[in-house]
Formats: sequence, structure tokens, C-alpha cells
Amino acid sequence: MFPLFRQDYDKRDKTLRAHFRAEREKNPEFVVFANKAEGGSEGSVRPKTPEKVAELFPINSRCECNPGGRRGVVKYVGPVGKTGTFIGVALDEPLGMNDGSKDGKTYFECKGPKYGCFSRPENVTAGDFPERDPFADLDDEDEI
Repeated sequence: MFPLFRQDYDKRDKTLRAHFRAEREKNPEFVVFANKAEGGSEGSVRPKTPEKVAELFPINSRCECNPGGRRGVVKYVGPVGKTGTFIGVALDEPLGMNDGSKDGKTYFECKGPKYGCFSRPENVTAGDFPERDPFADLDDEDEI
């Protein structure tokens, strides 16, 4: 069996690459989200950043970041690099990807490594999200 070469694959009609090419011809902003659970779906366009993003996510307000239901405090709202508007969150638990900095620039302070994350506004919900008690699911009867 011979492998398909790129040129041969590009000539075929019913391939994923042909589908994406056709969609991009119709809509130049066509993107494919890797995770449909995050609100994206194949062929969807990233939601526009709300105009009043700073009012929707006030600094020092509690929030929850998805995926994962990670909770923390909003510490930064604005651009990170050249990639758009992000919400910088100081997480309650070390479930993040950074310490409030990106590419050597510090955007906000947090407890330490892995206690910070930058999330798109569509993945953050501001509200009354108290810190989770890590021992809440343990019963007193479980003591040895």
C-alpha cells in the first residue's frame, strides 16, 4: 500500500481538508475549536469580546473558569500579547498554567506557580463562587 502524497490528497473531494477549504472560502473567519465542550463547534467563529468586558469582570471579583470549574479571583482584564482580550485569574488551587506572567511579562500577582491562568471572556463566569473546602466531602466517621 502506497501512502497518499499531499498533492494527491488535495485533489480528493470528500476530505476534511477540502471541507475546511470550502468553509474558509465562504467565511474567512472560519475556525475549528478543538473542544466542543468549551462552547465551540466545528465551523464556529470565536465570539467577539464584549464591549464592556471590564464591567462584566471587575478586578477582585470571584469567578469560575472553564474547562474544569477552576475558581479564583479576577486580577487582570486586557490584552495578553497580540492575541486578544483575556481575563487573568489568580486561582484558589494550583490548577493553572502560570504564575500571572506570560512570555516574561507579569500581568498580575498570585500565590505561586500554577496558581494563575489567562482565560477568554467566554470561558469565565463572574459571580458568587466561594472557595471550595477540600475536606467537605470527608465524613467524621471516616476517621481511623
